[in-house]
Amino acid sequence: MNKLLIFLCTAALLHAAEMAIELKDDGADYGCGAKTMMFYYPTGIPGGVGCFVGHANPLTRNDRVLMRFDIGGCYLQEHLPAIRAAWLEFSVCSLTYADGQELIVEHLDYERDTIKPEDLASDEATKVAQVPMEIKRFRMDVTAMVRRDLAERSLHAVFRFSSTCGNAGNTTAKPIGCSIRVPCEKAGDNPVLILEY
Repeated sequence: MNKLLIFLCTAALLHAAEMAIELKDDGADYGCGAKTMMFYYPTGIPGGVGCFVGHANPLTRNDRVLMRFDIGGCYLQEHLPAIRAAWLEFSVCSLTYADGQELIVEHLDYERDTIKPEDLASDEATKVAQVPMEIKRFRMDVTAMVRRDLAERSLHAVFRFSSTCGNAGNTTAKPIGCSIRVPCEKAGDNPVLILEY
């Protein structure tokens, strides 16, 4: 019985695979902007604050970040992979007066040829997680969302980052929120979508 169990476990491991899809350094695949004014910046907000979530200056802005991962490689395989798990990994690289604030990650429930300003505000989204803002590498389970994208034959999985401070008015008279690491910064530690199948 033990030999059979070992054989089955070994067979399962031999058939398991992983695909890591790193966020492309392309304005069509990520950017940020203020929901209140619908401005969209493909490589971050001017002034060097990068892809910011919250309020990038003393005004009420509700800055949000959008990321689009290319899952088209799944369709190039002999059979469409049965996704066992999918993980979104990204890093928060700086905080600005963000004590007690939370980061909100959502999956956009529709396909896009390219990210558009209206994606900053769309209600067609499913919440992935809401977590305390902190400088660290996050890993979030997005299995259900990626399975749905593949079932609908979408070529991309799109995620939006917002915040509790952004969703409230800015009464601090200063910037408040966090920056998400993106490829234009050339610092590594880029966002990645990991598929296990």
